[in-house]
Amino acid sequence: MAGLEPLSTGMYYLDNFKMDERNLNQLSRIRGEKIGYVSQFSPMIPKLTVFENICIPHFFKKKDEIKSYTERIKFLSNKFEIYHLLDKRIEKLSGGELQRVGIARSLVNKPEIIIADEPTGSLDDETAISILNYFQEMKSLGLVIILATHNNMVAEQCDSIYQLKSEGLFITH
Repeated sequence: MAGLEPLSTGMYYLDNFKMDERNLNQLSRIRGEKIGYVSQFSPMIPKLTVFENICIPHFFKKKDEIKSYTERIKFLSNKFEIYHLLDKRIEKLSGGELQRVGIARSLVNKPEIIIADEPTGSLDDETAISILNYFQEMKSLGLVIILATHNNMVAEQCDSIYQLKSEGLFITH
């Protein structure tokens, strides 16, 4: 769904773009413009700082957007309590800090959709609730959030719950 790989079967549309007909470059462009992706393990570039890793989606933006982009990074890093880490190299961070950096990076371009794989998996309950509350705020502003989780507390915050079993996909809420 995030456009990281071409579809193997089926099809889906995103804003009238038939995603199964797009090549990897086109999927990357669409993802950069419309989709924020939070990976379970938040892959980062170890030699870069937190600020630089959050900036990665900006590499696809116009140079005249740099000031507003820096303000957005400051806002998100304050929101997720990682502002004090902006100058630290990624390799020095804990798992929970990396997860919050990944979430900030996914939101920095103001995407229309967030696709999150276990976005709170490395976080303590208090931080997880804070992230989920922010997701609720963003949802109320029109952001679509699709997340995968094994955590019942996280699932209970969702409007709809789909459960994937060996027999198929089931709507449980």
